[in-house]
Formats: sequence, structure tokens, C-alpha cells
Amino acid sequence: MKFNNWKLDKIENIRFEEFFDLIENNRNRIQKTFPVTVSNCVDLKITEEFIAKNIQIEKEKTGYYFYIRNLETNNLIGYIGIKKIDYNISKCELFYFIDKDFEGKGII
Repeated sequence: MKFNNWKLDKIENIRFEEFFDLIENNRNRIQKTFPVTVSNCVDLKITEEFIAKNIQIEKEKTGYYFYIRNLETNNLIGYIGIKKIDYNISKCELFYFIDKDFEGKGII
């Protein structure tokens, strides 16, 4: 079953509390593939610092962060990023995950 009722949101529209909730709800299954994110979201204060750091990274144009939001509930249901951007050789890393309740619904 496809889920089409979502949108991408930018980091300036994200509350650190809702990002913490997204990580907390998926912590066990993303631990191995998102160790930096998980370790930077162990509590609300550290999560707030992590989001602030990512805002700075966006300002420096060395990374960009996007959040998938469920339009029905307004909850975050996914995380997409571009990091380690090297403009000299046109190279970067992409990463993403979707909330466990939205896997297999054609969002990613």
C-alpha cells in the first residue's frame, strides 16, 4: 500500500523534540547504520545541540538535512541527508531512513 500524504520539510521547521521522538521510536533498528545520529540524540539537550550543529553545517554548505512529515498527523516519519560534500570533485554521501511504521509504502 502506498502512502502519498507526506512532504519534505527543512531543518528550520523542525523542533528538536520531534526529531528526538523519531530517533527514539527507531533507535534499536537504526543504531548500526546511524550511529552518529543515535549517539547525538540520547536526550533532549543533546538532540537540541545536534540540530543546532546541523543548522550550522547547512549554513556552511557542507551538508543538508530534510525531514519527511506525515501530513495527516504532522509527525516526522523520516530523515534524509546529504553530507561530506566535496565541491572540488562533485562527491557527497546520501543517507536516509523511514520510520518503521512507514517502511514499504513507497515513500523512499
